[in-house]
Amino acid sequence: MAATHGHTNEQILEAFIRNNRVTSRTARALNVTERALHARLKRIEQATGMPVRSAAPKDENGNIIRVNITRDTRPNPISLDNGVIVVGSDAHYWPGQDASTGHRGMLKVIELIKPDVVVMNGDEFDGAKISRHAPIGWEDQPDVLAELRECQAKMGEIADAARRAKPGVHLLGTFGNHTYRLDNFLASHVAQLRGVFGTKFEDHFPNWTYRWAWTVNEHTLVKHRIRGGVHAAWNNTAAAHITTVTGHTHQLQVMPRSTMSPVNKGTIYGVDTGMLADPWGPQFTYCEQGPRNWRAGFAVLTFNNGVLMPPELCQVVDDGVIFFRGNTIFV
Repeated sequence: MAATHGHTNEQILEAFIRNNRVTSRTARALNVTERALHARLKRIEQATGMPVRSAAPKDENGNIIRVNITRDTRPNPISLDNGVIVVGSDAHYWPGQDASTGHRGMLKVIELIKPDVVVMNGDEFDGAKISRHAPIGWEDQPDVLAELRECQAKMGEIADAARRAKPGVHLLGTFGNHTYRLDNFLASHVAQLRGVFGTKFEDHFPNWTYRWAWTVNEHTLVKHRIRGGVHAAWNNTAAAHITTVTGHTHQLQVMPRSTMSPVNKGTIYGVDTGMLADPWGPQFTYCEQGPRNWRAGFAVLTFNNGVLMPPELCQVVDDGVIFFRGNTIFV
């Protein structure tokens, strides 16, 4: 086997993430020794200050937080006895814009509460130029590369904040309908590139693990969308029969529902996670300057002995101001 000096840091990290951070598998994939790989990863950690090889994170009681990556069509399970998950969605990051209040607010709350898991619940990428919808008049739309770079920068800020707050934090993503525009466009127009690295959205975000959906403790489903419309939060719980945490509608609300379930005295929740983007941003010219039932913010899920406590919302109440847990916070 060869030494690692024939590979760039990016190639090493890409292979490490692709092989679920298992050094033996990564070493075989790169045709290097495990010892050489460990040494190289240590040097990358020292250079970047990031815990690349972090041990499995634990909750406040010392229980390992497990995230299982499955290959079937069921949502991927998360086991979390006691801990916190921050869920943001619909950032629609747009080149040339300052970071939205929702984005800055999420960074601040992550710093304050030190979550065990952070989920980007779809549509951080907009994909305006590769949409099936025609542009509106002569509106300016950013190039795909510019959008991807903006997403990488902003997602990097969230990943950095989360790792500073809690080393070993799980960084998870779900595919949204906008997120998947990149894959759909390439699959439709250049099918010959199947399997080429970079043709999938998640290839550009090696620090995040993307799937369609995640379930926490088998009773809380995190997914970009299930049903649509103003009653999505209620209808999602009717379809899933468990708590649902979704984006897509850009609404920010918690809809409790009583059931015969033995979990949490029968209460499940339909959670709409709002949007990290500014509802009046240039991404949304298709609204034609009309009214919209959207709110910027995100959700915080707290689990106690495996049970979901009443979900909390952090809402943007003004430019540079968020409201969370009874406090106004300037960001």
